[in-house]
Amino acid sequence: EFRRVLFRSSGDTITINNALSTKGTSTLGDSTNDTTTCSGTLNANAIENTPIGASTPSTGAFTTISSSGSSTLNSLTVTNNTSVGGNLTVDGNLTVSGDTVQMDVSNLKVEDSLIYIATSNSSSDAIDIGFVGLYNDGSDKYAGLVRDSTDDKFKLFNTTQDLSSATTVNFNTATIGTLLANIEGDVTGNLTGNVTG
Repeated sequence: EFRRVLFRSSGDTITINNALSTKGTSTLGDSTNDTTTCSGTLNANAIENTPIGASTPSTGAFTTISSSGSSTLNSLTVTNNTSVGGNLTVDGNLTVSGDTVQMDVSNLKVEDSLIYIATSNSSSDAIDIGFVGLYNDGSDKYAGLVRDSTDDKFKLFNTTQDLSSATTVNFNTATIGTLLANIEGDVTGNLTGNVTG
């Protein structure tokens, strides 16, 4: 095996200003005491068992990694905050295990024609199911269409209740919304307008 050793003595500072290409096994100084700086291009098939990016990171881990071009990674584990300045394409499945997914986008396009929500409601019927939206007519209010878990009825409503993180709607304080539509089937309640068709 051909091995190259550069600045093996402890305490050296190694600076590489031009391109460095290695295909064999190369050691740049001592991983504990030396500092290696590469301002050129470092081409390597693998970097193993080497702290990279700080004085005491975990073995073989980058504390900071950035790319101004295209990058291909077989496996990437990120334990801190990550920012992507350009487009991000995920060819496989994306699993998010956190509590909140926030998308500050102008348009949301989803191929799925049946959106499945309330997945944690399988053991007990304890939360309302539907969608709500925020509007302001002088003060913040919410409007939505929700299935009320207390009586199994879908309700169109308006409310001043903050629903930004709520799982139930207080229909005692909400007002019934107005539906403009053609109705087929039985109707219960008061009717206004042309009721004969």
